[in-house]
Amino acid sequence: MNIKSTTYMQSSEFKERQGSFAFFCAQAFEYLVNFKNEALKGWINVFRSPVGRFENITLALPFAAPLKHSAWMRMAKQLELNLAHAG
Repeated sequence: MNIKSTTYMQSSEFKERQGSFAFFCAQAFEYLVNFKNEALKGWINVFRSPVGRFENITLALPFAAPLKHSAWMRMAKQLELNLAHAG
């Protein structure tokens, strides 16, 4: 079946499919528009509210002398406390 054929486009099968196609497309379009609006509201809340933001914390890496495991653990604990205090 050649779907670009003029005789096919004039047939009853093509006209029946076009009638149901418009109905399904309208539902899909409505669903997509509602989804887009809902997602947009969510993104606006994420990027405009101060709750979704966080402070960038970088630790100074000591290249002069290697750190022992206990020193790394102290730094990790301090970072954990800073994050808990910020949130």
